[in-house]
Amino acid sequence: MAEVPEVYSDVFWVTLNPYTALLDFGTRLAPLREHAQHEEGQEAENRTFRVAARIRMSPEHAKVLAFILRRHVQDYERQTGITIDVPVQILNDLRIPPEDWRQFGQ
Repeated sequence: MAEVPEVYSDVFWVTLNPYTALLDFGTRLAPLREHAQHEEGQEAENRTFRVAARIRMSPEHAKVLAFILRRHVQDYERQTGITIDVPVQILNDLRIPPEDWRQFGQ
């Protein structure tokens, strides 16, 4: 059986259409603030990160993955008493409104 490669990722990119969810995981090559330009239509070859792994799945599978990941993080926080905080600047760079983040954490 082939060994499964392990990769480090400090950035990810999600693409979704009615048939496929595509998750690219990689490492940042430039400041995160520049990465937000992709939402404005920047071409893939100008990306500010190097893709280390690409995962394809159905949108339904992606939704289940998001649910299970959220549940695991909440269980971890509850069991350890540790709250995983994300700095406001990162939320701003990712264009996540503070009210959305507060609602997500509940």
